[in-house]
Amino acid sequence: MLPVRSEAALPVLPEGVGNLLDAVAGHLSPRTRMEYLRDLRAFLRWYAPDAGDMAALRALLSLPPMQAHKVVADYRAHLRAQKRKPASINRSLSAIRAIWAALWAAGAVSYRLSIKGEPTRTDPRTRIAQRLPAQSLPELQSLLQKAATP
Repeated sequence: MLPVRSEAALPVLPEGVGNLLDAVAGHLSPRTRMEYLRDLRAFLRWYAPDAGDMAALRALLSLPPMQAHKVVADYRAHLRAQKRKPASINRSLSAIRAIWAALWAAGAVSYRLSIKGEPTRTDPRTRIAQRLPAQSLPELQSLLQKAATP
């Protein structure tokens, strides 16, 4: 059974995750809201497969900070194991981050989640490394010798 605080201690949440998402992410494009909703529901169903979305969210809100961070880290590992692309993982984490930040701002949770995203190919260090013909000094010396040999 999922750990849940007493009903009196739980925040008043809009009916349904979609309404909650609309309340906190209404400024986003319709497509982004749709993707966030899909990602958030996938996360909640992963966390508590037998519970409804709102029951799973309430259970998450009840967790102490260390446990909540571990749940999100485990979910990120789950997405990696499914061979999801970094951009897809980051969008899923962004949906969780957006909801949690809004709930924190509303006083529904007493702590913020620090959710680190995945590096993507647009990371400058990654782009530079992908363009370099050699990654080490011996490789570079080998390339130079081959170029100098007629």
